[in-house]
Amino acid sequence: MKQNNINKKRNRFIKRIMATVLCAAILASVLPQTNAMAKSGKLKMTYNSNTVVLNSLDINSDEKEPRLFFAKYKTIKKAFGKPEFISPDGIGGSGNKDFYQYKEKGFLFSFYVEKGTSFIQGLDIKITSGKSALNGIKIGMSFKNVQKKLEKEYGKFYVKASKNKGKIELSYLEYMPIQYKFEDGKVSKMKFFCS
Repeated sequence: MKQNNINKKRNRFIKRIMATVLCAAILASVLPQTNAMAKSGKLKMTYNSNTVVLNSLDINSDEKEPRLFFAKYKTIKKAFGKPEFISPDGIGGSGNKDFYQYKEKGFLFSFYVEKGTSFIQGLDIKITSGKSALNGIKIGMSFKNVQKKLEKEYGKFYVKASKNKGKIELSYLEYMPIQYKFEDGKVSKMKFFCS
């Protein structure tokens, strides 16, 4: 009976060590990719020849988790001009948010600002015009160049290219991916949404 208990304890101990080693191996394989994203965790948009970082990670903070910062409304307004005011809190809302947009043929950028704050949130971006860019990617760029540029800046782990070369998705933090769609091997549409 004693021998049986000793064997059970030994087996449990070995299983715990194996689980710990396995967890360490998984973490070691993920950390370089996480760091690659953290080093360049920025969403940049160019419109009318002006570029603004819409949001970014602060990995130098003293906190355990990197902090996400959003651009201020006045930064966007200064770079892109005064946006169109859509409504307070969209349709049927509680009235604590003001919605704005920049819209023209081939370009839509909308967002909201919560009352009492100055930061933009709830981004919706749709681009089909050559007047703007998303993370340095422009309409008309080749599939190969887009894939190479995104992998260099964010790491291969975050860039998902379709086999038929019709779409590339960039996983961006915890948001829906940034989508780059292609026709005839060239970027034809870019989309991003986060609430």
